Amino acid sequence: MILNFKIFYMRKFITFVFLILSVCGWATMSFAETHEPAAHVESTYVEIIFDGSGSMSSWLYSSKKIDIAKEALSETLEEVEGSAYIGLRAYGLVKGDCQSSELLGDFGLSNRDEIGVAVDELKPVGMTPLAYSVAKATEDLKALPAGGLKKIIVIGDGQETCEGDISEVGMNVKDAGIDLDALYLGGNDQESESLEALADAAGGDFYSSH
Repeated sequence: MILNFKIFYMRKFITFVFLILSVCGWATMSFAETHEPAAHVESTYVEIIFDGSGSMSSWLYSSKKIDIAKEALSETLEEVEGSAYIGLRAYGLVKGDCQSSELLGDFGLSNRDEIGVAVDELKPVGMTPLAYSVAKATEDLKALPAGGLKKIIVIGDGQETCEGDISEVGMNVKDAGIDLDALYLGGNDQESESLEALADAAGGDFYSSH
């Protein structure tokens, strides 16, 4: 499913989409906590993949893309405090490195401040190893306890630049029983192709700011 939003302030767009994902993806856990015995509650794990590549320093409307994304993520984390185990992975942190992808915030229920600090410190300088990062996130989630919901949310602004196989990685995510949604922050249909193809291969949703 492709959802296109024409809005002038992209920070609100991203916050809106994140909240949609939190309501749709994590409401199950909240319901279980209220209506089921504790022994039956299954944990929810969400890994956010954040684009720290050089292109995120470019401007979109009146702000830099990196700043828009940081502010939106910060607002969203406040809204979903304690509702899921959230981890943060970022790519493009080292210039010219196609394996620059790090888990900056390990999974936790009350780690929002830690994740917020990690996001604030990101400086967009590197490449876009999108496929590599999603593959690493899949490994992260597969290593966690079985059961419950496992989800990847990718936010980025451009094409894979490290020759990764987007379709294969997306299918691997789907085969692992992990949900994936992608958010494109930009104004160019061509630059959104990698994220759209990723979401399509993983059987997830693609949200575009264009």
